[in-house]
Amino acid sequence: MATRSMFLITIIFSLLLIQCDNTPLRPIDIPELKNRPFTAEEIQLIQSSNTFAIQIFKRLSEQEIPNKKNIFISPLSISINLSMVLNGARAKTYDAIYKTLQFQNMSLEAINTYSQSLIQLLMTLDPAVKFQTANSLFYRKGFPIKSPFKQALERYYGAHIAALDFASPLAIQTINNWVNIQTHGLIPKIIDQISKETMLFLINAIYFKGMWTYPFSASETKDRPFFLDTGEEISVPTMYRKGIVFRAKTEWGTIIDLPYGNRRFHMTIFLPSNSIPLSRVIQQLTKETIETYFQELDSIKVNLYLPKFRYNFSTSLNEILASMGMGIAFNPNQVDFSGISNRKLVISQVNHSATVHVDEKGTEAAAVTSTELEVVSLPPTIAVNRPFLFLIRENQANTILFMGMVMHPAP
Repeated sequence: MATRSMFLITIIFSLLLIQCDNTPLRPIDIPELKNRPFTAEEIQLIQSSNTFAIQIFKRLSEQEIPNKKNIFISPLSISINLSMVLNGARAKTYDAIYKTLQFQNMSLEAINTYSQSLIQLLMTLDPAVKFQTANSLFYRKGFPIKSPFKQALERYYGAHIAALDFASPLAIQTINNWVNIQTHGLIPKIIDQISKETMLFLINAIYFKGMWTYPFSASETKDRPFFLDTGEEISVPTMYRKGIVFRAKTEWGTIIDLPYGNRRFHMTIFLPSNSIPLSRVIQQLTKETIETYFQELDSIKVNLYLPKFRYNFSTSLNEILASMGMGIAFNPNQVDFSGISNRKLVISQVNHSATVHVDEKGTEAAAVTSTELEVVSLPPTIAVNRPFLFLIRENQANTILFMGMVMHPAP
């Protein structure tokens, strides 16, 4: 398991109803956007991605909640990365990855085609939000990679492909420089070393920067309390603004939704009631329940308190993906990646790193997924002051871009 790097994070806010005679803040000027609608095939792909997102997040939360760890991942990055890997898988290995990613009744050509169109749509969906994703294949110079595999990555995923001398320290520098550039410096590196057995890296990088539709004023930021699940109270820098949020009440607590830019992307916060542990909320989530929650959101005028927060999360996904049905891809005796090379390959590592930064202006986030293959051998007042779940999503078809869990904020 890769070393997990945790930085300080804190979130707490209260929502107080504003009297009708108060004038709420209005959103920034929002032009009428006329994006093309999502196709049925893209929506099917999004539904598969969201189902995968919830399942992998559940397993990570089971792993980290007992350790009071915060989590932040991009399920979309992981899904795109493994979709590229799928192009080189054959037989039972293909079936295992396909099922793990929750694809249903879609050919590989359809997955590739609609992944390409979905990515292009997401990157142009809102000119007020910067959403970028990039892919790459770095392989050991002289290692035979089949042309159809490289052509599929170039055609559908726009992958940057390069043969490197893995024995040279410059190879590590080249790969990490690519990651650093694609994440705008938020994630400076993804690998520390390259083993003699490693033949290639497949990498996806995602970058998101969205300004709040209703921004905060830095002069209003002050320290306010956050209550840990142990009952301990800590003080954290908390932002304030008077304006509008979107809210829904559920059987387990409250959902608060904060839009970015032209309201095509949102941050959605899931706050359990005092008597309900966050783990119970996470474990009962499904694609269908989340979609229902989104439909129930309604606007409300509030005094909003939201702390600034920033943290990183890094992990190996090997064990979790194996437990989700991909074990064969890590088994040198059973794996089949003959679509990549005639040399026998096995996945040695699937590493994921992500970072998020929330302040008065908005949210900046990035994630990188790297697959390494080697040869075989509420009431009027609401306070988010206890552990909670949050996600960043596209608002039309509800594509989940990032998911996070806050267990133990610190000053």
